[in-house]
Amino acid sequence: MAAVPFHAWAPDVYEGAPTSTTAFLAVASKAAGFVLLVRIFGFGAFALDSVAVFYRPVLLTLGIATVTLGTLAALPQRNLKRYLAYSGIAHAGYMLLALGTLGEAGMGTVVGYLWAYLLSTFPVLIFIQEMERIHGSADIRHLEGLGQKDRGVALGLTLCFLSMAGLPPLLGFSAKLSVFATLWSAGEMPGLVVGVVMAVVGLGFYLVPVRAMYWEREADAVPAQRFPSFLVWILLFAGLAQLVLGLQPRPLVRLVERSLAPATTAVSSEN
Repeated sequence: MAAVPFHAWAPDVYEGAPTSTTAFLAVASKAAGFVLLVRIFGFGAFALDSVAVFYRPVLLTLGIATVTLGTLAALPQRNLKRYLAYSGIAHAGYMLLALGTLGEAGMGTVVGYLWAYLLSTFPVLIFIQEMERIHGSADIRHLEGLGQKDRGVALGLTLCFLSMAGLPPLLGFSAKLSVFATLWSAGEMPGLVVGVVMAVVGLGFYLVPVRAMYWEREADAVPAQRFPSFLVWILLFAGLAQLVLGLQPRPLVRLVERSLAPATTAVSSEN
């Protein structure tokens, strides 16, 4: 999951590993880890009040530390893989904050946030694989001028990065807002304040690739004609999906409710 204190491996491994491996670590392993935590802390013995009194402050403290470290460490990054590694750490922090409320609403928030994270991160990793094929590296400077050379790819990437940043009306905004609402309802003001502040600070690095695509022009920018057409469609579909689900999140909400329903039913029957 790359959460504090088990986060130090992520930037170097993400950067050095093949992009397909990076995608697995960034998406599949994080999803599996948080789904397991939701099952443990949301519906198992750990959800009991007698146990929650210990684990709740631990999870919230780890969430605050994780979102703060991930956000601040991402600011100077110029390699897109390291950039996504620290971004993933920050997103893990937000999910830990929601998880730390140890309520049913918090568990649903974690699953919904996880979907938003997957939809915004995985398409960018597919793009990085193609960019490395062309340039041999994942440096942000290779994005320069992309907004003029390949508008479809640039638009899809922009929507993904803005969703990661949590800007409306994209799905990432709904996900972060759900985390903040859950913390507010649970009365966890320290986590709420840190989360909001780090969301604002995070704009400083999520807008860096967008600025490079539209406001920087370099001779070595990625040539549009070298991108396969499937990449354009993947990025545009992902961007459109985040826009539609951000404006109308009800389908995703129903999906989250159905995914949590079996565990909720099982716990109710036991009680």
